[in-house]
Amino acid sequence: MFNFERLEVWQKAVAFAGLVYRLSQKFPSDERFDLSNQIRHAATSIASNIAEGSALPPADFAKFIGYASRSLYEVLTQATLAGTKAFSSSSFSTNSTAPLMKSVACSAACGNRWSRLALALNSQHSTLNPSTS
Repeated sequence: MFNFERLEVWQKAVAFAGLVYRLSQKFPSDERFDLSNQIRHAATSIASNIAEGSALPPADFAKFIGYASRSLYEVLTQATLAGTKAFSSSSFSTNSTAPLMKSVACSAACGNRWSRLALALNSQHSTLNPSTS
């Protein structure tokens, strides 16, 4: 098991991507290469950035948490766009988006905590080892 697989935020991001994939399967076929592809890519980027950043020094990890957070905002925007289209009642109804929004909120909250932790660790590391500044 890789270290990032133990991170709660990564686990939530993977579950969130799965939810986005399931919901976007209900999009009309003419959206397959447009909104469906975009929302899936953004959802996948969340977990990918967390995993990639976890292998880096804390300050860089914080940057990747920021990238993951921005991908969350992309998914929210794309879900909002899907909600304004004619297929909103079938795939992005209130009942189906509630779990999606809850996952986003949890992932964002975990991401913010990890970002603060990474920055704190980087600050502590710099204090203990000034030559790395």
